[in-house]
Amino acid sequence: MWEITVIVFAPIRASFTYLYVSALQAGVRVKVPFGRNSHERIGIVMSTSPYVPGNKKKIKSILEVLDTESVWSKHDLALMSFAKNYYMVTDGDVYSAALPKKLRDGLEIEPITYPVLKASDYSISDLTRSKKQKALFEALQQSPITESEALIKGFSKSVIKAAVEKGVVVRECERIGGNREDWISLKETPHKLNREQSDALNSIETSGYNAYLLYGVTGSGKTEVYMHLIQRVLENGNNALV
Repeated sequence: MWEITVIVFAPIRASFTYLYVSALQAGVRVKVPFGRNSHERIGIVMSTSPYVPGNKKKIKSILEVLDTESVWSKHDLALMSFAKNYYMVTDGDVYSAALPKKLRDGLEIEPITYPVLKASDYSISDLTRSKKQKALFEALQQSPITESEALIKGFSKSVIKAAVEKGVVVRECERIGGNREDWISLKETPHKLNREQSDALNSIETSGYNAYLLYGVTGSGKTEVYMHLIQRVLENGNNALV
């Protein structure tokens, strides 16, 4: 048996100990009996330790484990711990506010998916007539990519469409996890700046710390310059606010 430290989604400045048959990952949601009447409540696992029998009060057991992995990353959990102390609010309020209502109520996490292109079991020897489809097929054999990534690599929409219709390429959906790292891994290739944008970017970077205003009509690409600047700030280990 294991002792599981749980924070219940309630305005209470305390954690509670429950028993479970196995160790649980921090950040997993659980359903527990709470209070004198043992009403069912949803809580979040904070830590796990081996159960040591002794002169302790009777410890209630967890009713149900709702997740197979943490709903937050380690970075998120550290941030909420900081917010709890900085704003002097209860444990339950902080962690409850960080989840959508459906998850606070114990409902299942619906997987988020995104479409990718994958190579089929098509015989590459049958692609002698279409060099571009063959090149796409070989690229997808290395790893699946999104359609936007295929376009960036130089494959046109007509080539992709023809490859799908022929059965050379298949469209499938892959699941995205709920953690911050899963989303970071999906970041898209930055847009290539044109000459005017590059000039503005270089001017700001070489001029040093100051206030800057980019002048241009709507849709001229000012925000893209800011995004490239922010990316470089983040790469240097600093922070940015949009």
